[in-house]
Amino acid sequence: MTLKTVSRPTRFATQQCLVGLLVATAILCTPGRAVAQKLTQQSDGLSGYISVDVSQPPPEFRYGVSFYITVWRFIDKPMDSFQIGLPSQWIMPYNADYQECLCPAGSVAQKEMKERGPTYRDVFQTIEGGLGYWQNTRYGSVVPKYRMNGTGNCYNHMISTPGWGFDGENTEALAADKMGLAQLSNRLLTAPDGFTFKNVIDGELLGNAWMAMPLTEPKGYFRLQPKSREAENFCLEGNEVKPGATFDGASLLMKSADVSGQKWKLMADENGYFRLQTAALEGKSQCLDGNTGKGAASLGGAVHMAASVKAPAQHWKMIPAANGYFRLQCKSLEKSDKCLEAQAIGPDKSPRGTALMAKIANSDNQLWKLVPVTSGDKTPTGDLCWTLFFNARNFKGPVAFWIPQTWSDIYRSSPPSVGRGLDSLTGAMAGGAMEINTVPYFEGKDARGVKYTRIPKLLFPVNAQGTTVLMQDVLMHSSAALYDPLRTWLNDGGDVSLRFTKNTASAPICTTGEVDYTHGPKKLKITGIENTVKTRTIPELGAAYGLQWGTVGTKGVFPEYFKHAGTKLVAVTVDQVPDETHLKTQQFTPATRGISYKSPKKPKSVWTTPGAAAGPFTAALTDGSVVTYSWYRFVDQPSLQHLNMNEREKSRLQSRVEKLHAASADLHREYMPAQSAGKLVKLDDALIVTPPKGLEVGYVPIAIGQAAK
Repeated sequence: MTLKTVSRPTRFATQQCLVGLLVATAILCTPGRAVAQKLTQQSDGLSGYISVDVSQPPPEFRYGVSFYITVWRFIDKPMDSFQIGLPSQWIMPYNADYQECLCPAGSVAQKEMKERGPTYRDVFQTIEGGLGYWQNTRYGSVVPKYRMNGTGNCYNHMISTPGWGFDGENTEALAADKMGLAQLSNRLLTAPDGFTFKNVIDGELLGNAWMAMPLTEPKGYFRLQPKSREAENFCLEGNEVKPGATFDGASLLMKSADVSGQKWKLMADENGYFRLQTAALEGKSQCLDGNTGKGAASLGGAVHMAASVKAPAQHWKMIPAANGYFRLQCKSLEKSDKCLEAQAIGPDKSPRGTALMAKIANSDNQLWKLVPVTSGDKTPTGDLCWTLFFNARNFKGPVAFWIPQTWSDIYRSSPPSVGRGLDSLTGAMAGGAMEINTVPYFEGKDARGVKYTRIPKLLFPVNAQGTTVLMQDVLMHSSAALYDPLRTWLNDGGDVSLRFTKNTASAPICTTGEVDYTHGPKKLKITGIENTVKTRTIPELGAAYGLQWGTVGTKGVFPEYFKHAGTKLVAVTVDQVPDETHLKTQQFTPATRGISYKSPKKPKSVWTTPGAAAGPFTAALTDGSVVTYSWYRFVDQPSLQHLNMNEREKSRLQSRVEKLHAASADLHREYMPAQSAGKLVKLDDALIVTPPKGLEVGYVPIAIGQAAK
């Protein structure tokens, strides 16, 4: 064993060590000079809503919402326990005039949100999500992500993508019956952890719209109600042609009641036609017959129930008439330009209270709507498919839609909610908000015991006018924007632009107010921020709002330090924070890589049966993750399998999607109204995918996993 010789320190070296020790001791003992100390990071450093209220539009403008959101780097590095949602929408079914309880006993809303009772209508169903940073994001990024989100059952669970929920703790995909979003685009991949953007962002805009589209058909039973008799609550009753029947069995208008003759089911046929069958006579295989008036003279030409045969008079089509109403036209009388008309009851009217085919006119007697009803244990589902559209520099078009059954599933456990969901009712945007949910903080004390708090540096883009634009060009759309022309095009063909413009929209009035910022679990009020930044509307950008920066502090930088003063916190500058608080040297905990998203590979799961047509493929995203995806025929994608569609329903839906894919092949085709100012953001190029050869139309990319690189 060899010993290493250690030399003794020279006198000069010893003197240097002594001097250094004395200097260090002097520094440590100098009054006001603090020793570096690590503080414990805590949560709830800042909470509040930077929101805008929007006026409610006339009822006809509830078929869609569109707007532009500013995208920017809000933080300089990804952080743990950090959640702030950038401005986005909150869409709910319009139930403002409904007073019954919508959420069933035992639901999360009833148990945890009692302040929303007794109706719970604002937590019954929602379409939320948008841009932001979330605690449950598994792959942190300095650039925000766009995540879809919503609940159809009073917050019992949340849905975020065609395969996964919003909860970041679960490694597995949602159970089949909990899925609720269908992938529609065949060019944009939906990543389980959210849509990513290019890494260089400087206050650019993302166009965002949720539009109601009639991609599926109504299912279950409905009342047929003419607009002219809504106030009286009358609807069409099928009746039955037999001796002694009222009006000899002609179909007639009656007061709405829980009777099987008023419960109609739409039986899909080819080319957009369907037969109308009542619950009372479906066992006898009878359906509504248009009647030309030449036969059955005793019925006076009134429509009636007849044996179901392949007759043009029994093949009906909905002709959109605006605001959810439609005309009913049978195939045999299309060339005669006639439609179903409700007749008034009265001694001088003939054939009194029945319905017959009449020349199309501007009459409320010819405008009908479907009113959802239950029949036994069968609940109805409407045809409103709320569809997400993006308008970005490198992608424009529809992305995904909410499956209508997502909204109607709750009807089985909550009878008062039947027909009150987003499958049947149009939606109201309650406003826009930037939700400051979870922000970490450090807390320290000065020599006198006064507390100070520090939160992360939060950055905002500021224009030449000292303004941060948060949301702009908000519009509410009518059925004439997309729903009506799309239904006509899908059923009858011809030309359609698929573009919704300002001509069929209403711009709401925006108002803002003072923001209540709070701190900590006791929700201590924070003051002094109003001297640095305030909310404001921006009328030059349409319906818009943002932040106006003042002369105090640095423009675009939110106050970072606060001094405790009794039950309040006051914003202060860094120079006003004593060193002995140790706040200036603290480092916030960086975000860590989360667990991978995984989909089941077991046989006969909705992921493997019917299964993918091609793949797997991979896409490396700007957040440092890799998405694995496969190509599925549209109706074979996992989220649609629990619907148990029959072959005719599958064929009809598949053909509609193929038609849409063919019409939307151009990624730069315009859909949304253009922004009034600003340039568009660029989505992550890795999310833009190209279908394999032979799968260009009618197939969609479905993420089957996501993991860190």
